Amino acid sequence: MADDDRWQHLVRELDAWASVTAIAPDSIAVSLNRAGRVQEVVIVMTPDQWDDLAGIMWGNVDDAVQDVIRTLESLEADERFAVYADYRLQPSRTSRLPDSTGVIEPTTGGEWVAVDPDGRVTNRYADWIEPDEDT
Repeated sequence: MADDDRWQHLVRELDAWASVTAIAPDSIAVSLNRAGRVQEVVIVMTPDQWDDLAGIMWGNVDDAVQDVIRTLESLEADERFAVYADYRLQPSRTSRLPDSTGVIEPTTGGEWVAVDPDGRVTNRYADWIEPDEDT
């Protein structure tokens, strides 16, 4: 399936599930009917990003569509956007996600960390594990 066909497939599938309008090359407006009220949501994602989400993340366009639908169904009332980031759509209150490139200072004693190309710590393993209950 060509990139443009994948993008059109997404729009068609979402339109069969909700009311959809492609409003820009990187945005799809979706009107969700939630318990009798309409929630307007904008998906902020380019066709290339959709191709990455469908191909790299899911390996299947239909599974990727279902993931988009699950994301839209999980939005809170004040989350009006689903923004592409790291092969997924992230719920958001704005059309841009907060900058996640902030610098994290390492702590003493040693730890596992991820660094960006400039050597700045951007993520640490300790943020992803539960602390020991005994400590």
